[in-house]
Amino acid sequence: MLYIGVQVPQANLHRDMLSMLETGEFSDVTFIINETRIKGHRCILASRSSFFKNMFTVGMRESEESIISVQDINLPTFMKLLEFIYSDQLNDLESAEQAIDVLVAANKYGLDRLKRLCEKFLVQLIDLENVVELLYLSDMH
Repeated sequence: MLYIGVQVPQANLHRDMLSMLETGEFSDVTFIINETRIKGHRCILASRSSFFKNMFTVGMRESEESIISVQDINLPTFMKLLEFIYSDQLNDLESAEQAIDVLVAANKYGLDRLKRLCEKFLVQLIDLENVVELLYLSDMH
């Protein structure tokens, strides 16, 4: 048998998906947080989150509108949420506070993998000063 070496390029689906999020190319929904507009793609959001699937299909106002106001999550947290939805990766959490914010959002939006990634990050930070707060948080979510 003759073996011929074939170079297979690295997978880049997550980069392509993040590029769609960053550029807003082919977007069909816009989220507004404070004054900031973020373009998204209903089919991607609905396929990755039961919360978004319900939002876009079950006769809710958002299923008819292309602009959705988000008032219960800050912009950095919502961006982490979207980056995860588009790439299945959680990168560059900056602090326990940010991880907690993302964990709470992941819980709301039905993203169990993101929730577990936040928990994994937080477990590495447990110390005597934050153990009670993290225990309380774990009980709530």
